[in-house]
Amino acid sequence: MPGPRAVGLALAATLVVAAAVNSDVARPSSTLPVEELVLDNGLRLLLVPRPGPGLVAAAWAVRRGSGDERSAPSGSPGRSGTAHLLEHLLHNGSANVTASDYARRYTEAGAVGIDARTQRDLTAYFLRLPPERLELWFWLESDRLLHPTFGSVERELRVIAEERRQRLESTPLGPVQEELQRRFWDAHPYGETAGGGTADLALLSRADAEAFFAASYGASEITVVLVGDFAPEAARQMARRYFGRLPRTRGGAITSTAETAAAEAPPSTSTAFGTGTFDRSCGCPPQAQILYPTVAASDPDRAALDVLAGVLSGRSGRLQRALVDRGPAFAAGASHDVGRRGGLFAVEVEARSDATPQALVAAWDAELARLLAAPPTREEMERVRNQVTTNAWRGMREPLDFALRLLAADAQNGWRSLESWPRAVLAVEPADVQRVARRYLAADRRLVARITRSAG
Repeated sequence: MPGPRAVGLALAATLVVAAAVNSDVARPSSTLPVEELVLDNGLRLLLVPRPGPGLVAAAWAVRRGSGDERSAPSGSPGRSGTAHLLEHLLHNGSANVTASDYARRYTEAGAVGIDARTQRDLTAYFLRLPPERLELWFWLESDRLLHPTFGSVERELRVIAEERRQRLESTPLGPVQEELQRRFWDAHPYGETAGGGTADLALLSRADAEAFFAASYGASEITVVLVGDFAPEAARQMARRYFGRLPRTRGGAITSTAETAAAEAPPSTSTAFGTGTFDRSCGCPPQAQILYPTVAASDPDRAALDVLAGVLSGRSGRLQRALVDRGPAFAAGASHDVGRRGGLFAVEVEARSDATPQALVAAWDAELARLLAAPPTREEMERVRNQVTTNAWRGMREPLDFALRLLAADAQNGWRSLESWPRAVLAVEPADVQRVARRYLAADRRLVARITRSAG
């Protein structure tokens, strides 16, 4: 299962205040060096000017991902992979720019790292290019949204199927991880991998992609981010000129991001998650994975659960000391992975020597009991807080990384959560860590995978 991608940002940064222009809505940020501009059509533009040499990170995302597939017009079980398919299709240019010309124009302009990714809560498109070529980027990106051609669905499905074979099916643990994800999330929208299941991919059609595009790619669901040495006023003008042409909505029936999140049952009280224990084998070291349903990114308990994962993990964490240094494990860690609709707390333990997965689970249960009996020490809390502040600066250092973190946060809980999350973590007390451990890490709410090494 994926580990947490918890993002910390500096609590003190340059104040950049946006000026309202015409009827667009502009808002200041009091701590992050981010200027927000909302266009008339609802598109959100986030600008992070940084004087200095280097390429500008240019990225945009639609706040729709694999977790939104079932709520789309054609959405139903059996349509996983639609968001990822559409991501591939949008690389085929537009009615005005062919796919090969699209790539050639960017290459000649000095752009690098042209890529995209589909996740549960968003689909992002990004690259880095010289600041003097930003207008080309604004035109090409808005043009493929206005006049997409999509290209051959069959060709892209073959590419996706090969990606799936290489990244998941051909890896020792991949099929087990996919089954574990499906069992844990059950009927929840996060139950399928972002790339889609093999059987579902065989059913996808151009009509599915077109329906998802119509429902998801309106301007009001798009966020654009620029980070680097560029002229903010020129960027605002180009955003209005090019992205301002996009329709607010495209007539699809999918609900808004906020409505979709509000409609989800709180994971802490939902009974729709997989529980129990199952055994599997693969060509991998014996191990145990223990998963617990937790909360969405917007929930106040998220910070304490993040701290709990920090207390347990790392070379100085409790799992290292109790399960690795003095116990049956070769490696052990905990993570808290949250999204717009829910989260999971995962404990992963790999066996040392001939230790069984059952022994690993028992060792974890004993360590959890110790945590519930005695709260984290002052030193443990300080270690986690130091990690948060260190990651805060690291999260802002690389322009493209910062841009993608802004987009991910914006899709999950609003981009300003990047400035509120570190403060919330620093406010967590030892009693809070015990409270969330007791509430969310209950034995009757978890799914346990016991994995042995296959023979041969």
